[in-house]
Amino acid sequence: MNTQTYSAEDLEEAQTLVKTSSILATSLYVPLLDLHPKLRYIIETNLPKDWDYFVTIACIGTAFMEIADSFPKEDDQSSKAYAVQRALTDWSTDSYKEMVDFTEYVYSNKSELTKAIGKWVLKNFQADVEQAPEFSQISESLGRAILKSFHNWWDGKK
Repeated sequence: MNTQTYSAEDLEEAQTLVKTSSILATSLYVPLLDLHPKLRYIIETNLPKDWDYFVTIACIGTAFMEIADSFPKEDDQSSKAYAVQRALTDWSTDSYKEMVDFTEYVYSNKSELTKAIGKWVLKNFQADVEQAPEFSQISESLGRAILKSFHNWWDGKK
């Protein structure tokens, strides 16, 4: 992990982001399952904790991608980013690498943002997100819920 500096306040905000993301991940599954019963087939061979893990990463990654737009000063951007890196690494050792994978996937995906967010989660369950139309609907619902919750995460924290 990089040893760049961040403030105690930035670390606290990042830890809150991780906790809030984890709570949303846990609470999203049942409502999405009600809307999209085929979701059960995507993750039935995986433990529910895998769902929580990948959705949490997607939530944090969604907020992370907005740091540059939310903080004009480069020092503030760096401090927030390093604090998120630390909070993620404290939460789960490889989670920062997963978040980088998430952001790279979303930036390179040709789909609209909501679908790209959801597709990243589903691809981690080996779902054929490009071929099956029901996966497209699940991706969009999941991505919309994450984006609605974490878009503008940093507003009011400036």
